[in-house]
Amino acid sequence: MRNLTFWLAGLFGLAALPVSPASADHHVCPDGRKVCCCFKEVRHKGWKALESNRFRIHFSGSSDTVVPLVTFCEETCESLRSRWIADRRPGWSCKCDIYLYPTAKSFEKGAKAPAEMWGVADLEIGQGRVWKRGLHMRADTPEKLPAVLTHEMTHVVLAEHFCQRPIPRWADEGIAVFSEPPERQQRMVSFLKDEAAMKRLLPLRQMTGTAYSPRDERENDLFYGESGAVIEFLTTHHKLTEQDVLVFVGLCGDQGWDKAITKTLPGVTPATFESEWRTWLANREETLVTQVDEKR
Repeated sequence: MRNLTFWLAGLFGLAALPVSPASADHHVCPDGRKVCCCFKEVRHKGWKALESNRFRIHFSGSSDTVVPLVTFCEETCESLRSRWIADRRPGWSCKCDIYLYPTAKSFEKGAKAPAEMWGVADLEIGQGRVWKRGLHMRADTPEKLPAVLTHEMTHVVLAEHFCQRPIPRWADEGIAVFSEPPERQQRMVSFLKDEAAMKRLLPLRQMTGTAYSPRDERENDLFYGESGAVIEFLTTHHKLTEQDVLVFVGLCGDQGWDKAITKTLPGVTPATFESEWRTWLANREETLVTQVDEKR
């Protein structure tokens, strides 16, 4: 989930220079590490924080459980950027502030989001740059943090590419779901298959035309699951590269779903695409279940 403000900061006469990497010399990573995970302990906006190259991780209590998150965040971020952002710049215009809340109630107050959520991204973009990067995370169930952080960080990374105009909602969530651990994707595919058997899947034209996540719980689950499955279908069945997918997504935003299909996939109509996607979806789960069973 992300909360995106398309902010034309130039209207307010604001200007900012890119932030150069922090000289985080308090905790230096070993030689030979491909991604710098150095950090220093700071105070920021009344919080204790660990500040690294691209992140400030705000927390309460002991830093012992937070220190490993520095490496996780920096390495996950670099992996996502290398995979999706071909036109990435070496540095960021601003650091990403991550806030770890010890309870659902404190998350609700600080993130201004429902307490039942686990994380939310807060971004401000415009005029070809990202002006604000923020992640608000519940930390009361630590084992959930890696998957949720990966999902929310995907929104942060995609904002680098879609900083002239927002990425379509379905694609933002779909790529984030596609970046999650296989076990999470397996559960979503199982859910989608059950819904398909009852003929309750959302039509793709409807799903991709949605500007906001549905409020109905079942439709919201369908929206997330179908979005992720469409991204996977594009990359596995139609063999689109990640960069091709972003071009396709940009066409969806500019010209709509139908034209994006016909321009990107010659000879494929929106109706054909949906029919093939549903067939692929039914078969995909059986393959993945077999792979999961073999690992047990």
